[in-house]
Formats: sequence, C-alpha cells, structure tokens
Amino acid sequence: MRLLQFAENKLKSMHYEVTRFPRLENKKWADALAVRGGKRIIIECLITAPESIIKRKLQNYRSFDKVIFVLPSTARFPPIEKTDKMEVWRFDVGPTLKRNIYPVSLAARDRQALDEIAARSKISKAEAIRRAIQQYAEYLRGLEVITYRKVSKKQAKREIQRYLKGKDRVRADEISDALRIDFDLVNKTLLKLWGEGWVEPER
Repeated sequence: MRLLQFAENKLKSMHYEVTRFPRLENKKWADALAVRGGKRIIIECLITAPESIIKRKLQNYRSFDKVIFVLPSTARFPPIEKTDKMEVWRFDVGPTLKRNIYPVSLAARDRQALDEIAARSKISKAEAIRRAIQQYAEYLRGLEVITYRKVSKKQAKREIQRYLKGKDRVRADEISDALRIDFDLVNKTLLKLWGEGWVEPER
C-alpha cells in the first residue's frame, strides 16, 4: 500500500485524477487508473517483477496510454526494452518493509464468493482478503470470552441458590455467565430446583 500511496500522491501532484482498484473494460483489475484529459495511465505496484508478469501486464493494458510499474528501490526489473508506453518508478521503502506471503487454498464456493466480493466492492482479491481479516479481527476483539469453572452438581446448586436470592426474574444464560457454570449444568440444576419448589418457570 505504501507503493500505491507514493504513486497516487505523485500523479495527483501532476493533476491526474486517480482511482484505486478499477475494473477495466477488458475485465481486468489494476492497482490504480490515472486520468487527465483524454490520457489514461495504469499503475501497477509490484514487490518483485518477473519478466513474464511484466510482459503479460503490458499486453493486457496495451489499449492504455501508459503503464507505470512502481517497485521498491531494491527490486530488480527485467531487461525489457523501454518504450513510451512504459515507465518504472522506484520507491525507497527503507529497512522496515516486511511482507509475509500466506498461500491459501480456497474451495470453489469460496473462490466464487471472493470473486463476487471483489467485483461488488471494486477492489482486488488481495485487498478483499485483507479487509475480511481486519473485520474479523475487530469482531473478535469485541467478543467476551467466558471460561467455565469445573464445579460439582452440589456446588452448582448452592451457588445458584445464593445467586437467585433477592431476584424476581433471572435467565439461565445470565446465571451461566455470572457464575461461569456450564449452561447445561445450570439448566439441569434449575429443573431440580423447580421440582423442589425453589423456582418457577416464566409463563
């Protein structure tokens, strides 16, 4: 993303209108599209630049005015003949750049879902996966994890009776969370207390 931000800032300073992750008329995705007047420039940010990938992208974007490849200053660019339709920009990422690659195996249903998310959100598949991870992490941060204690039936009964004193209405899940007693054990204990006349179910 730092490479893309670098390219975006540079192009905006040159008065281009920049769109991130556009879906193009050839149904391909690019990292960004810069437009000024009638001129259209594709921006592709790469950590590495294998010759086969560069040639394929140049072929895919041949209908555009130019393709700008943005790479880290340390990345090697293949010995491809430079033309007016191609530029290479270098960005000094410094010593702190780290990029971990995680191979992910997706079932056909998951691949289809990923395609739909990327298409509807107008983002790349990699960006869709990153956002899904971030959203799930936020969801997990909001969860309260309760670890149940191991208690005997007698101890559970005593603690539940103590908890119920002075309360007119209490739900079973509330008792389970408050006392950290397994929900199934709470239900069984409440049934026993009902039989003893201690509690009555809500009607």
